[in-house]
Amino acid sequence: MAYALAARMPAAWNAKDAMRRQAIVFVPDLYATFTPHPQLPSQIFRPGAGVVTTTGSGNHGFHVCGTLGATFDNKLPTGALPVSIGRIQIYSLPMQGLSWLDMLKEIADWMPGRDRFVMNTSLGYNDATFEFQSKVTRALHAMYWRARVASENSRFFHAAAAGNDGRTTGDGGESRFATPFVASRMFSDLRDMVAGESLSEADSIAVESSWQLLIQGGVQAAPQNVMVVGSSDTLGVESDFSSRGFDVRAIGEHVWSSCSLAISGGTGSCDGSIARLNGTSMASPQIAGLAAYMWAIDPNLSVAQTIDRIRNAYNNSNTPGTTDTYLGMLSVDRSLAEAAVRKGILDVAGNSDAPGFNEKFDDHDLKVYVDMFDTASGTLDYSRYDLNGDGETGGGSTTPMDLTVDSPPQFRQASLTIEGRPALLDENAVSDLEALCYYAYSSLYTGDTARRAEILADCLALTNEPGGTAVITSAPHSMSGDALTAMIESICGDLTPCRMTDDYQQDSGDFNYNNMGNVSATCMGATANAQATADGQTNVDPSNGVFTTIDVTMSSSAEISGGGGYAANGGMSSSVNWRFQVKDADIPFRFSGNGATSGWVYLANVYIQARIIIENSGGGAIGTVHNFTFGNRNDSLSWDETGVLEPGYYRLEGIVSTSGTPDDPCGNGSLMLKSDLTFTLDLSP
Repeated sequence: MAYALAARMPAAWNAKDAMRRQAIVFVPDLYATFTPHPQLPSQIFRPGAGVVTTTGSGNHGFHVCGTLGATFDNKLPTGALPVSIGRIQIYSLPMQGLSWLDMLKEIADWMPGRDRFVMNTSLGYNDATFEFQSKVTRALHAMYWRARVASENSRFFHAAAAGNDGRTTGDGGESRFATPFVASRMFSDLRDMVAGESLSEADSIAVESSWQLLIQGGVQAAPQNVMVVGSSDTLGVESDFSSRGFDVRAIGEHVWSSCSLAISGGTGSCDGSIARLNGTSMASPQIAGLAAYMWAIDPNLSVAQTIDRIRNAYNNSNTPGTTDTYLGMLSVDRSLAEAAVRKGILDVAGNSDAPGFNEKFDDHDLKVYVDMFDTASGTLDYSRYDLNGDGETGGGSTTPMDLTVDSPPQFRQASLTIEGRPALLDENAVSDLEALCYYAYSSLYTGDTARRAEILADCLALTNEPGGTAVITSAPHSMSGDALTAMIESICGDLTPCRMTDDYQQDSGDFNYNNMGNVSATCMGATANAQATADGQTNVDPSNGVFTTIDVTMSSSAEISGGGGYAANGGMSSSVNWRFQVKDADIPFRFSGNGATSGWVYLANVYIQARIIIENSGGGAIGTVHNFTFGNRNDSLSWDETGVLEPGYYRLEGIVSTSGTPDDPCGNGSLMLKSDLTFTLDLSP
């Protein structure tokens, strides 16, 4: 089952109890008999014009159907859709003995006539040299197909194999020429299939007239319900045989699935039950099975939404180069309020602490999970209790997992509260226990909260407290010394100077404060007024200094005017800071804020700064030091940074200042300056 493991199918299978509707799948293919395979009890043969074949190719259709949806039991194979009787209906339509045009007609005629359905076509021309099917013929086939199914496209999802001619150079190795289904999807204007070809008059007329009929019928647009599927190996490397051009890839090498006609020896040997085959024919039904699985859980997913989710599961796969089935299934959930997949995965117990199923996620489920984690302790077993989809049950192994139900899935920081304590999980590296803790403390949980705390005591290690605690040790703030002056002096000759200075300083043990000051002076007709304000609010516990947020607003301004032959020269500055210690463990932080300066200046300085400084290792700042020093202009800045504070001592500091001289120092000029600063340190982002 290496192909299934690489695609993370076992983790996806864990949501199977969330299926609420029967999946309808249509598989036109080659079959050796009209008798359903033992592992395909829901297989029904459509009474089309095709016949069975007694050659080895008759195993092809059974292999495709088994890869898509063989019964979920203790026997090989198991399909991409983990079905039991009643959960799937596979309609098989034999194609043997039909021309391509007849095959297209039969497929269109025998499509399931009720509800929506998924179709898989692992069919191809197998004619890379165009010897038997010319480009003209293929263009006409694609036009016929497009016309026949145009009215049906909105109600079925179509997985189409890309073809196995990738080793052929030129157009013969391109998937867009491999089948009418892929051509119809890949070419917007199907006349382009014969571009550059030397055509007879009859061929030119046939192609052009057929295209005009599509236009007249309003069905010339390429279908949007088709996904072209290429092949990869179990490492995600593209198979060399896979025809070029695909939407997604799935594993198409060494795929074990069902067969019916016993063949001894040779490629794809069949013992009458299972066989191992290679090809995009084997990759395509995995995508068809995934789509059918999605619809069995959420029948309201549109075809376009289904394609988007599968494409995302390919682009962000845990095994790059192939489609991640687990990621695809998790993306079916639209929110924690509509999380049928996650609820199905998390429901592993009945009404006791024993494995079972009762459509609830409660303390019984938590107990089963924790017991299984302890027993397996990181065993690579791909079990029912592998929550993060890395194949291991329990242990410390991590893998990316979308915990927060993003659409499309994204891997970022997921915040939660565990027993009143904040925690932050990195979705790029999630363990089984972390996934269980996240959902146990989410709205999905409906069990006993006291018992939850008892069972999941290990979840407390994920929180900032007591594993990581921030304690304020002091909170000085000041307007002091030369930073606070308002003075008038002569700078215009031998006039008698007049100088007035006022100093203000406060150093307090209070964690919250807003006590700053102002100063003014008047002398010989010149004036200077300056003021500073600061409001520093924390959520600190005064008994122990523990905090998680500090919010700060600061402002400094100066108004200065000269009089007669005298000039005012004044300014104001203030600073605030909190010294704190991070104890025991790392703490995630968010440091955000904004600042602005304004004023018309002649000789002036307007300055703002906010920063977190490491106190005990040379004073290097954490993150960006946010500061501006301005002259003749107004400006502003804002920031929002996240990171981690390691255990140690820190200082959160803010400074605002203004000082200057009017534009006409010896006349009656005036000056107004202002700097504003707000910032927040949040240790529970």
